[in-house]
Amino acid sequence: GTQDVFDIAGEYEAVQIVFAVLADALDAGIVDSLQEVALIEKICKEKGKVAKILFRVTPGVKSSSHDYIVTGKKDPKFGIPLDDEIVMPQIKAAIDSEYIDFYGFHFHVGSQLFDNDSHLQATDIILGLVDKVRNEEKNTLYCIAGDMFRGSVIDSEFQGLSTIEIMNMLSPDVVTPGNHETDYGIAHLLFIEKCAKFPIINANLHIKTNGARLFKPHHIIEIDG
Repeated sequence: GTQDVFDIAGEYEAVQIVFAVLADALDAGIVDSLQEVALIEKICKEKGKVAKILFRVTPGVKSSSHDYIVTGKKDPKFGIPLDDEIVMPQIKAAIDSEYIDFYGFHFHVGSQLFDNDSHLQATDIILGLVDKVRNEEKNTLYCIAGDMFRGSVIDSEFQGLSTIEIMNMLSPDVVTPGNHETDYGIAHLLFIEKCAKFPIINANLHIKTNGARLFKPHHIIEIDG
């Protein structure tokens, strides 16, 4: 079956495969290089479709692992560099395009790391990028579609409390739970919600015996009038 998320690689063959799938359906794509944005927009315009995409960016950090599996350093093979003159015009073009639904950013710093320093550095860098986009593009919503808790050693130790503190620093406009938010039980999730400084909404979690909702089903935001 068709996967929900496609990593659009820079190689010609991979791009052609993704474009073939895009002609039928594409829920979300991870764009790995800038030249792909114009091509995706061209295909969508021809097919009368809107593609949801995320930019895979390179935070430019050095991870403590073998060079062959380090992916967060500044290397065009592993994402879009964060130089303002490179990435910001592309972000604006994606946001303004009627054929692209810009979903945000994705990054990866490597595998089998010896410490979490690179994750902390990368998160700080991406936070700066998110703030910059939110300040320059007023009609931008920062939404998180779940799976904040993914079973890392730190997350498992603190059962999501450390993660929610990081999310409070990210200050999303609205969040909805994913399946991993229930990893530590529904009762703990409801406790975690009280620790969050941002709205968490969900329309289909309810108590079976009386139909009471566990979360607000919606959140209304007014932006730029």
